[in-house]
Amino acid sequence: MFGIASVTAPLLVMQPAMGLGFLASKTPKPLPNCLRSLMNHTVFGVGLFVAAEALTLPAR
Repeated sequence: MFGIASVTAPLLVMQPAMGLGFLASKTPKPLPNCLRSLMNHTVFGVGLFVAAEALTLPAR
């Protein structure tokens, strides 16, 4: 969920600030760009979760 939630700041704040428009609306393909950002942030969030779980495993 963190990975998905963390994509809102780039899409709603950073991209308009860089001239790409709200939700990448000024790019040639806005929907694929938004979906790619969502996918990348989801994978990043899953990676954080897996790493945190691996670090909390008891030593054997």
